Amino acid sequence: MLLNRSFLTGFLLLSGIWVFSQSTKRVFLSGIDAANTVQWDFLCTDGHNSGKWTNIDVPSNWELQGFGTYNYGQEIGEHTL
Repeated sequence: MLLNRSFLTGFLLLSGIWVFSQSTKRVFLSGIDAANTVQWDFLCTDGHNSGKWTNIDVPSNWELQGFGTYNYGQEIGEHTL
């Protein structure tokens, strides 16, 4: 009888935890890939199209969307990218 009561108490406790447990939901601040992007407000302060607010897809490369200046392979100070 004691074994049955302990089993029932344990079962009810575990059931209660399962029923009232919280679920996890992932909320992305940006899109998850190139096919699933979101729009962000964007302002570039230097280079092409600088000084104007617009929307760009995220994730992406803002230079490929017509903003800023490419600096790949150019020397900047003492370092080369």
